[in-house]
Amino acid sequence: MKAFQFNKLVRDKIPTAIKNRGGVVAARKLNRREYIKELIKKINEEAAELGRNLSPVEVAEELADIAEVVAALQKVFKVSDTKLRYIRQNKNLKNGAFDKRLFIDRIQVSDTDPWINHYRQNSDKYQEITENAGKRSTGSFQVSVLATIINAQNQLLMVKRAPNLPHAAGRWECISGRIDAGELPVEALKREVAEEAGPDFKIEIIEPYYTFRLVRDDGFEVIGISFYCRYIGGKIKLNAEHTHHRWVSIDTAINLTQTPGLKKELRYFKSKYLMPRS
Repeated sequence: MKAFQFNKLVRDKIPTAIKNRGGVVAARKLNRREYIKELIKKINEEAAELGRNLSPVEVAEELADIAEVVAALQKVFKVSDTKLRYIRQNKNLKNGAFDKRLFIDRIQVSDTDPWINHYRQNSDKYQEITENAGKRSTGSFQVSVLATIINAQNQLLMVKRAPNLPHAAGRWECISGRIDAGELPVEALKREVAEEAGPDFKIEIIEPYYTFRLVRDDGFEVIGISFYCRYIGGKIKLNAEHTHHRWVSIDTAINLTQTPGLKKELRYFKSKYLMPRS
């Protein structure tokens, strides 16, 4: 017999169908968090299938699969068909549907626009176009490292940026910094931790776990590697780049940071390292 790794959520009758063909199935029931995560993954997979060159029948089948996943999510979050229909109708009345196929490339708004904070707080969706951004040469970017440092109580170290910095002034973040010429990522991480947390602050680097991309407030594009680190010991002594530090739970850290990309990264970190397995 040949073995294949699945690692995917399947419809309820699929394991039985495989067994009826003489196959052997290793399956388990997901807990609620795992189930939600896999449903979201499934709806993305099914939606991506619509990008292929499908026949009308295949399109209908993919749409039916998407509808089934939506129905499952409705059950999990207790959202009835009636409520969903009501919200959909209200959104259509307020903002319209998608019938006109309108696609916005870019917008310009005043500093007093009521939505400007929303755009800036969700910069992964709405990248602000700055004067410096237009001056960047093609392919020019900085490479950075980020330290997600966890103590024995599974608390995360967060540091607050000084108010006079050109990027993310006053925001809470993890220790990070650019890689200097000739440095390896791990060497840069150790140096940044020593510079920003002090020479007595000691960590153990466990592994790299995430890569990210962002455009700084001053227009520079950054590609970064994030490392999972454990706090070993030593007193923290911040340099001028940061004004405060806190050890907080992962959920508090997610709420504390105003950077959408870091929120997304910390949610991933939580799911990978801190969520209970069952």
